[in-house]
Amino acid sequence: MPPTLRLPARLLCLAVAGLLALGGATAAEGMRVRDDGGARVSLAAPAQRIVSLAPNLTEMVYAVGAGTQLVGVGRYSDWPEAARKLPIVGDAHALNLEAISQLKPDLVLVWQSGTPQRQRDALRRLGLPLFESEIRTVDGIADTLRRLGQLTGHAPDADRTAQTMLERWAALRRAHQGMAPVRVFYQVWDAPLMTFNGQHLVGQALQACGAVSGFDKLAALTPTVSREAVLAFNPQLLLA
Repeated sequence: MPPTLRLPARLLCLAVAGLLALGGATAAEGMRVRDDGGARVSLAAPAQRIVSLAPNLTEMVYAVGAGTQLVGVGRYSDWPEAARKLPIVGDAHALNLEAISQLKPDLVLVWQSGTPQRQRDALRRLGLPLFESEIRTVDGIADTLRRLGQLTGHAPDADRTAQTMLERWAALRRAHQGMAPVRVFYQVWDAPLMTFNGQHLVGQALQACGAVSGFDKLAALTPTVSREAVLAFNPQLLLA
């Protein structure tokens, strides 16, 4: 998986100037959530030793105020700066199961489509509590952060952050309503040439800012396209 594919959450968070989360649950309620795979995640107490195996999830943990509870991260977790100091225990290609086990995590955060099933199964065989995340919408980001707030004991902080992000997202969309559209091509990778479709989070963020793409209706979230197709689209703005 090219490292640039980690950008969806980063771009969206920058675009709306914030992340998100929960509020109002009791302590007992806060320890039980369902992840995006439909599995129930139950903790006896807020997670204090968290391993995040995706950069976007690492950023979300910091966003809800639980950064000091992180003990290990996936490769390319480089923001905020404190994340760079944490042990790297794997990436989308391979996990260091021994290193993860030695960290004794009480919660492991996994990007569902970015972590092969065999690796997720291996983590479960270690008996580690797993939260699988697969975010496809802005509301999905907010919901994920709410659940992370519950699992880490930071529900009120998560709720405030979520509300701020959602308000800024709404303001961003209002600000660009009625403006002349701009043809944009976003290059995710160069060999092969890849972009985002309109269902991807980045595609949604671009649309909110008044951008149009000639590749929004392609089936794949990150489709491969030809240089000829890009030239035919004749973008006014290139992002890479």
